[in-house]
Parts: sequence; C-alpha cells; structure tokens
Amino acid sequence: MVFLLLFTKPSTLSRDQTDEWKGWMQLVILIYHLTGASKILPIYMHIRVMVSAYLFLSGYGHFCYFFNKADFTVHRLLTVRSLLEFTLLLLYLSFFVHRVPNASLKLLESPGFTLSLNSRP
Repeated sequence: MVFLLLFTKPSTLSRDQTDEWKGWMQLVILIYHLTGASKILPIYMHIRVMVSAYLFLSGYGHFCYFFNKADFTVHRLLTVRSLLEFTLLLLYLSFFVHRVPNASLKLLESPGFTLSLNSRP
C-alpha cells in the first residue's frame, strides 16, 4: 500500500487502491471463517463492517467505471451480473460440499424444487 501511495498520482480512490483493499479484506475474511472467530463478538462486528466496506468498494468501482466510460451496453451489464452470480454459485458449492454431504442432491430431490425456466407461479 505504501508503494501505491508513493508512486501513483493522487486521486479520490484509484482502482489500484480499491483492488488492494478488497484483496486484504478477502484474506482477513477467509482467515476469519477458517479459524471460526465468529464466536468472538468484537471480531464478528468488525468483520461485518469489513463486509459492508467490501460491498461499498465493489459498488464504487462499478459506478466509477460506468461514470467514466459511459458503457451502458447490455453486454457489460450481463457480464457483471454473470460474474456475480458465478461467484455466488462457487461460494454455495464450496460451503455445502464440505459441510453437508450430498446437499445439492437433497436440494434437487426436495418436492418444492423445480428446475424449469418456463414455469410461472
């Protein structure tokens, strides 16, 4: 971070800064989950603030891109949305595969689950 402050031009929040902060936050959140530190209330509260800051920085980055580039194409919007959905799918699979054996199969076999794209409620 010191390197970025010394050798980059000053700006509000550069892309390099926010990406570095988000990377450090990901590392801290990963360590938090791996160590089971959620049982300690002050750590839990700080991580919640960190998750909120991560979401803010993500939204800020998308806003700055759209504001500076004026790229409001459907392709860009679908690309961002598919990346977010793919990340969510990976998180879902990583959580349930290690904690609940055959969780995905149980979900698919449940009576209320339908996988049809054309069904309407």
